[in-house]
Amino acid sequence: MAVLNVQEINNHFIDNRYLLNVIHQPDLWSTLNIPQLPQPTKVKFDEDIKVNMPQAIKNNKGLYMFFLEPSHPFEPIINHLLYIGRVREGQTSFSFFKRFDEYKNQIGNINGSLNKVLLTNLWPDYTHVYFYSLNHLTDDEIARIEDEIIKKIVPPLNSKIGGKTEQSRNLY
Repeated sequence: MAVLNVQEINNHFIDNRYLLNVIHQPDLWSTLNIPQLPQPTKVKFDEDIKVNMPQAIKNNKGLYMFFLEPSHPFEPIINHLLYIGRVREGQTSFSFFKRFDEYKNQIGNINGSLNKVLLTNLWPDYTHVYFYSLNHLTDDEIARIEDEIIKKIVPPLNSKIGGKTEQSRNLY
């Protein structure tokens, strides 16, 4: 399905405008208390993400991060962290492969949360997902790492923030 354009999104979400505030707070970055993350697996986000996802990570648990990677015609390369999510052990939607049904099905679909509509439609060809396999950690440890990163880096499309930044964030 074709991605939605900005006008289609603005027509559906009338009270909102296309704007993402990014918070850069080095004092919070310096207090991140997480273990060293492994080298991620990078996959372009599009309707073929599940086909292009390497077999080796499909059933893993861990974190995934959506990044906007503009192709500006200059250096340095600029990437923006948009969203962090996690998957855990178990059945149903608890693997990288199964979790991405929801995101893939949101492409071209206006009937979702504003954040998911923006995440899956606005930047075709420039959105990539980084998968961090954390099979060696417990679900609770992965949840703690996700929470810590969200609180201190404040990705603009995560709705759950917490910490000091929760009250200071105004997305739209």
